[in-house]
Amino acid sequence: MNSQRFRMIALLKQKVIRYPQFEIAYQQIQSILELKKFTGISQNLLCIGAAGTGKSTIKKEVEKAYPRKVVVGVPIIPVLTVDTPAIPTVKNIAETMLLAFGDPLAGKGTVIPPKNNTDYK
Repeated sequence: MNSQRFRMIALLKQKVIRYPQFEIAYQQIQSILELKKFTGISQNLLCIGAAGTGKSTIKKEVEKAYPRKVVVGVPIIPVLTVDTPAIPTVKNIAETMLLAFGDPLAGKGTVIPPKNNTDYK
């Protein structure tokens, strides 16, 4: 009985419940991704919300809808998704993005901080 119950729980855990707010967020993400096809301009999105609201689930659903491919030895990454580090800095966000791209040297190098705000324009 317990093994059958556990199998049912495992099957349920694999299901995505597309509640209204989830569906709205997913459709907005898809709209922005489709817009890139017409404009050629990539967009960046930040997905924020309280714990348990579906951020990781929506990320997985987008990754499934836009899978990575390798064409003639070249990786094609239609959508780059990354999790923001717990204590975000320019360096660790850049490193996280490079790791997501598959860069083997992502952890190498340094970030030189600007001397003053006029360095960034």
